Amino acid sequence: MLLRRPGGLARRRRGRCGVRRGGTEREGHRHRRRGAGGQRVRHQPHHAGGDRDAGPGTSLTTAVRRCEPRVGGWSRLHRARAAGSEPDAVDAAPGSPTDRRAAGPGLAHRWGVSSGGRLRARAGPGWTHRPHSCPDQRGGPVLTYSRDEIAAYLDGVVDLEPTPDAAGLLDGVAEELHALDRRPGEVVLVALANGAALLRCFFGVLLAGGVPALVPPGTPTGRIREIADRIGARTLITTGHPADPPGRRQLGPVQVETLTGVLPQRHEPGHVVILTSGTSGVASGCLHRFSSLTRNAARHARSVGLRADDTILVNLPLYFSYALVAQALAGLVTGARLVIAGPPFTPAAYWTAVREHAVTSSSVTPYMVRGLVAADWRPPPSLRMLTVGGESLDPATAGAVLDRSPGLELYLTYGLTEAGPRVSTLAAHREPRRRLGTVGRPLDGVRVALRDPGPDGVGELLVTSDTVLRRKVGVAEGRVGDCLVGPDQIATGDLFLLDDDGYLHFRGRLSDFVVTGGTKVSLASVRRIANALPNVIASATRTYQAHDGTRFDLDLYLYEADPVVAEEVRRELRRQLVRTEWPSRIRTLSLRDLGHK
Repeated sequence: MLLRRPGGLARRRRGRCGVRRGGTEREGHRHRRRGAGGQRVRHQPHHAGGDRDAGPGTSLTTAVRRCEPRVGGWSRLHRARAAGSEPDAVDAAPGSPTDRRAAGPGLAHRWGVSSGGRLRARAGPGWTHRPHSCPDQRGGPVLTYSRDEIAAYLDGVVDLEPTPDAAGLLDGVAEELHALDRRPGEVVLVALANGAALLRCFFGVLLAGGVPALVPPGTPTGRIREIADRIGARTLITTGHPADPPGRRQLGPVQVETLTGVLPQRHEPGHVVILTSGTSGVASGCLHRFSSLTRNAARHARSVGLRADDTILVNLPLYFSYALVAQALAGLVTGARLVIAGPPFTPAAYWTAVREHAVTSSSVTPYMVRGLVAADWRPPPSLRMLTVGGESLDPATAGAVLDRSPGLELYLTYGLTEAGPRVSTLAAHREPRRRLGTVGRPLDGVRVALRDPGPDGVGELLVTSDTVLRRKVGVAEGRVGDCLVGPDQIATGDLFLLDDDGYLHFRGRLSDFVVTGGTKVSLASVRRIANALPNVIASATRTYQAHDGTRFDLDLYLYEADPVVAEEVRRELRRQLVRTEWPSRIRTLSLRDLGHK
């Protein structure tokens, strides 16, 4: 059934700063600050709601939120209650930590699977609070995706490397979390290769009341454990290996592992954690509402003209926010069909996939575009539009794509995970060539400003939107850890020039990150991992521009400069880093090179 609005608010004891005793997130904290015109604004505990009509299957609800200034000591919530009515719906929180009507501690008491394989939910009164920010100013209609609608969407996905027996994962994940007695709002890591199986597990966790976090499938075991410890995820969904640990349970083509010793963290159901290894360190992520991600996907789809009759090729990793939101979720909100391919990228394989499956929409990174141009690639007739994101594309390459592809729609985009993620779009095929060096103008519902612009007009970009992250989870390494600077506003760490026509010109980064091989890399994370190795005293990174983009070298200062020790350190470092984080060169230096005596 659809989630229904409860009849009353649950009362909970509050700890300081809105943190519940035991370390889990406090959702009902009241917070006052000055609003427009000097009025005091109170963050009131809202209660969950949704469509009152019952229907088959559990639903994910994208809902309207409002919180108004207090008038005469009464909030809008209390005025509505005094009048005998209910306030507007908010994100439903079935079985949330504030639900005191649901008996027992586990997921089994709040969620179940009907005999027909559909999830059913008993929604309790949930409070929502946005840490580090002012009340949400949400608008627009309530959008609901039932279990059956999501299943129908996934059934239409074309998987170029299909996983056998994956069809039952959407419901099977919920049953498994039920059997493991997982509590609503717990984070679940999903480390699977690109494909329909990954999306079924992602949506299965959401429909079960969990909070999914997608992890690169090739992540080393030690790194997965670090991520799990930092973000409080005691459940891992992955593929089997010859030496499977005893804590794993088989679920069709995947395995569900309980990570022992992890202190679980809980959030409100209906949220997603998107890891930000290239933005804030390897063990951190952004907590987003699923509703805000679909809202951002819809805005991006409108900006590039994505339609229900389109076929989208997804060959970027789905653990990238770009692919997850701008492609997979954009397909959900528009009704477009997905064709999923996996890395690695080659121009020949890309051309074959586009031609054989009549792909009309494709998203690539500048790294991929440069490879296509170098291979003298020409798009097949079916390809209507190409969107580029991940980093800025140089004007010469953008011009070369347009010259070789008459009639092709080329969209240059900018975004970052913290923003939810898409921020701006340039319809390059409709613009004069002088604007190919920009990333366009902000999407509808997104406002931008520059902080501390210099004499040249360049400053740090501030983004204000109702799709920005709720908060960071895990450990943020580097400057962007404190990116929330105002109500629904983030500081990007990127330097831009904003011209008189509202177009954004990228000028560089304030943060300690580089984009190499089309992937963001946190240099702070690389140095931290290197410094933790035996015999390593310190490390330093050096960036430089190569013919194919930004590269970096790593200097390791060792206690012993012995060649055998140095080789052992290199081997261990490569084991702990993912491939995109590998330096171009590693130098091993002695103590005296660092100045130690």
